[in-house]
Amino acid sequence: MKIKTTPPIFSLGMDEQTLEQWLRLRSEPNWMQQFRQEAFRLFQLFPWPTTDDEEWRRTRISHIPFANFPLPQKFTSLQKEPVHNDKANAATLYFSSAEIKEWEIHPNLPQNIIFAPLAQALQQHGELLQHYFMTTSLRPADGKFEAMHGAFWTHGVFLYIPDGAHIARPFRIILEESGQQRASLPHLLIVLGKSASATVVVESRSRGKGSVLRNGLVEIVLQQDADLKFAYLQNLNESSYEFLNGWAHIERDARFYSLFATLGSQLAKLRFGGGIVGPGAQVELDGVYFAHRHQHFDQRTIQFHQAPAATSNVFYKGVVKDKARAVYQGLIRVFKDAQKTNAYQSNKNLSLNDGARADSIPSLEIEANDVRCTHGATVGKLNENALFYLMSRGLSRAEASKLLIQGFLDEVIEKAPAGVRPILH
Repeated sequence: MKIKTTPPIFSLGMDEQTLEQWLRLRSEPNWMQQFRQEAFRLFQLFPWPTTDDEEWRRTRISHIPFANFPLPQKFTSLQKEPVHNDKANAATLYFSSAEIKEWEIHPNLPQNIIFAPLAQALQQHGELLQHYFMTTSLRPADGKFEAMHGAFWTHGVFLYIPDGAHIARPFRIILEESGQQRASLPHLLIVLGKSASATVVVESRSRGKGSVLRNGLVEIVLQQDADLKFAYLQNLNESSYEFLNGWAHIERDARFYSLFATLGSQLAKLRFGGGIVGPGAQVELDGVYFAHRHQHFDQRTIQFHQAPAATSNVFYKGVVKDKARAVYQGLIRVFKDAQKTNAYQSNKNLSLNDGARADSIPSLEIEANDVRCTHGATVGKLNENALFYLMSRGLSRAEASKLLIQGFLDEVIEKAPAGVRPILH
């Protein structure tokens, strides 16, 4: 029997000395220092995921030169203050690596709303932040990447919308990698109080050709009757690697829409879920992706129904080309008390040539007996009749193919917030 071992490259230089240097650099509250230390101990204990693990069976990471990605040593000064700017956004935070490039706040944004760099929020809103930071379903004890993130998160954003606040303009977050070969561990924490509403658009991108190792985490908390539209657009360069874990905690009658667009990176492993803990909640998790050349995208969605009479829908559509591979894994889990659940999961793929591959693995775990849960998955090619029709109207085959692909993805894109659609088109 052949025994698989973890290659020695999985080190990142993340040792106790590195952590001590970080704690001195960051000047963080005691509770965060202790949090990092405990997360680091777990990081040391956890094995790295391998293809023997079911969730990682189709994604190999042993070839990634993890040790070649040093942690950044520069961080945004805590003395930085936002600039008032009357633009289309409610507020903007623009990071270049772990440093702030722009921080703008609309002058009409209510003062009781917090939209701040995570490092600054630690100093000014420490108790509030401590209540939510990695306390939902994303904890350092969940696995190797979660523990790494808890110990070494580099930068991020804290958005807090108090009860009853309705913000029509979007909050924009730009996570740009500076072009240097670095590890980057951004953390986004979004909390909406009762009956609050907001839209958040995140743009993740590269500047230059330098490779980045990204290990990000997104936490969302929606209290009763809150309404959030969230979009995450990933377009890192194709020498980079992205690992992203995200979770939304959704209470009674809350409404949550998300769109994840995966276009960049050499390898992307995304895991995003929603925990429905209150009846009457409505959740929609959408995604689009386009993988070409040798890109590898592995995306997983989780619908946890823990309360009765709630609805959730997943709709992911993707295109694979050349030697690219896309993997979609979906899980609907209905707990025994979640009667009257209505959940659906759909994944549709276009494969543009024989060398491309798309795997779709939907799954259901149902413990209640009065539910409506269904799923569907397809992998197909472009319709030759449709291509012939468009070409007969004067389009080249390439132009006709592009138009059909656009129409295929637009079914998802057109549901996105207005500020997102032009970026994807």
